[in-house]
Amino acid sequence: FRLAHEAASQALCEAELGVEQIINLGIIGTSLSSSNACLQSRANAEAILKAGSPCVTSLRVAMVLGEGDYASFALARNARKPIVLAFRAASLEQPVDCQDVIAGLLAAVRLPQETRVLELAGPESLTRAALIKRAGRILGNQPRVISIPLWIGSMLAAAMERLSSNPPITRAMLGVLDHDDEIDTYDACEVLNISLTPLDETLARVLSS
Repeated sequence: FRLAHEAASQALCEAELGVEQIINLGIIGTSLSSSNACLQSRANAEAILKAGSPCVTSLRVAMVLGEGDYASFALARNARKPIVLAFRAASLEQPVDCQDVIAGLLAAVRLPQETRVLELAGPESLTRAALIKRAGRILGNQPRVISIPLWIGSMLAAAMERLSSNPPITRAMLGVLDHDDEIDTYDACEVLNISLTPLDETLARVLSS
């Protein structure tokens, strides 16, 4: 995480590009006090940018759904199954359309120059199980979702961390994916002057891609 987040931010600041502001795309849940290594690393990266740049707008987002991306592919795959095993299926998701994120980034460039943090999520917060079933309904399926305790996933991730120098999943990654999102998006939408795409509209588009 340090190389991907902090080192990249430090290199950008040391490049002395003469830019008047930086727009940083982050993750909801980012905090210096977070026990999650990824979220804490993200917060350190934001702090480095703020210390080395005149103005930084950090746009922190929830799960992003777009055509052909991994999150949408995984959701579509689960939505087509008759039975889905999901870690802590009661976890809250608030997926945001990729087009809304792009609109937010473009709008942030035009904002008055000041350092700020904005949190952008989708128009609905719902459980992981409900999201999978919603996607299934759009695809003409009715998946049954069975919740698996998160500690089982954490044990598997810990084993992968010990066995591989580049594990496909880590405990920190699981923690980010399991973060409960129930965000009031009014302030971000008001500041950025954007409207959020309805969830069903997003799902219909990305699941068919």
